[in-house]
Amino acid sequence: MDGIDNLLESVGPGEVRTVFAASTYAAMARLRGHARTTGRSTIVHRWRQLPDVHTVIDETVAAVAKAALDAWPDWYAGAPRAFVSGNGTEAAVLNHTALRAVLASRSGVNAAWIRTAAARCAEGRVPLLADFAAAVQARQLSVALSPDGPIVAMVVDDEPQGEKKRAPPPRASRLRAFASASTWLAKEAGARVVAVLPESLGSNIALDSITYGACHLEGHPAPEVPADPDGPVTTIWPILGRPHPASKGECLLAQRLAADPELRGLFHFNQRIGTVCDSAPLVDLVWPYGRVIVEVDGWGHLMPRVFRGDRLRDYELLISGYLVLRLPHEQVLEDLEIAVEKIRDVVHFRLRGSQRAPRTAEGAT
Repeated sequence: MDGIDNLLESVGPGEVRTVFAASTYAAMARLRGHARTTGRSTIVHRWRQLPDVHTVIDETVAAVAKAALDAWPDWYAGAPRAFVSGNGTEAAVLNHTALRAVLASRSGVNAAWIRTAAARCAEGRVPLLADFAAAVQARQLSVALSPDGPIVAMVVDDEPQGEKKRAPPPRASRLRAFASASTWLAKEAGARVVAVLPESLGSNIALDSITYGACHLEGHPAPEVPADPDGPVTTIWPILGRPHPASKGECLLAQRLAADPELRGLFHFNQRIGTVCDSAPLVDLVWPYGRVIVEVDGWGHLMPRVFRGDRLRDYELLISGYLVLRLPHEQVLEDLEIAVEKIRDVVHFRLRGSQRAPRTAEGAT
């Protein structure tokens, strides 16, 4: 492991660690890779311009609440009963049972908060509740997302986007506010906070309170700026069993595959696959019966370390009997039909080799 991996492994609940990066986008790609490998709930929220301390706290709590909605119903991992999606009568009964099981088995869960928050998520609304103090909400959201504290990455992004120039450095007062907010979140939520900052701020004394033991991620700048200036500033990894809500490519593929008479029901999203190498990589789509995997690769997969990791994953999956198709995220967005036809071609190729008919999700093994 290198510096950032060691830092992510060492940060404990209630602690803040800082990463200074030549490319904040490269650091976010590494965070995503760590989350996919370890399965630890990881929330990323980024700013291009830092607000005052109170706004940083409010926006961070709101970001964690949005991430919690994206993660719903996968709350309270390991609880005796699991929550389910949907807001019908059956889902309401199941979620009431799950809620009672959580309250009986977990300490520190606020009954009034969880009842209201779960009801909002069932309706597709962000569980940000006006009747609860920010500290209470931060703690309850953290407990819901991870029993031992999620990683919350607070990112200050100064990289150029499109025709926009590199953002000017924040004022010292805003950096002190950011450091205070990071410490507040770690303490009040019991989260593992990772502050990701541009390398240019590495010697700024306004950040002294959070820079002890900081690591420096040198080189490997983003080969291109992600084309998502209008996209979400908050995301959570990993998401299991469904398309990632922050991935436009995965969501488009899910809709298109569901409408295809031949491919409908074949592929499952974001599943862990056991390999003969005793690894369990998280893959974007898998057809279990045909042992076909589809990966939707965004810009982060061009980072040298991520690229090498992908090649290792492909090797381990290949010798475990899986065929891997990698689709550029941009291609999925720009020409969805070509992407789907590539998936269809691989399915047909697999069928020709096995001389068997495809099975839907109900018949997958």
